[in-house]
Formats: sequence, structure tokens, C-alpha cells
Amino acid sequence: MKYAGCKQDVFTDNAIDKIYQISNGIPRMINRVCEKSLMYACQRQKWLIDDHMISFVAEHEMLANAIIEK
Repeated sequence: MKYAGCKQDVFTDNAIDKIYQISNGIPRMINRVCEKSLMYACQRQKWLIDDHMISFVAEHEMLANAIIEK
């Protein structure tokens, strides 16, 4: 995020913990959760992503992909 020019935190500490829980630390899943969360936040014009937003995205935006991957 710093490389892209962002000078403030985008994810709360609790959001980062939630991302780790959802992704099990798998880099590809971390990227997917973060990408979907950033898109969701942008659509809602939010500047800070919290753990509730991460949970919502994981449940609603990634549900179909999780079923396919199993």
C-alpha cells in the first residue's frame, strides 16, 4: 500500500487478524480477501476496512468461490 502512495492505514488490526483467520495464512487467499474487501470499501466510499467488513465480504462475495474450490 505504501508503494501505491497510501499514507494511512487501510485495514484495522482486527481486520488483519480476520483476514488471517479466513485465509489460513495462504498468500493467494489473503490477496483474494484483500482485493474483494478493497473493492467493497471503494463501492461504499469507506476509507478504513474493519473486521466486520472482512466478514461480510467473506460470507457474501467469496461464498461461490469457496464452494467451487472444495
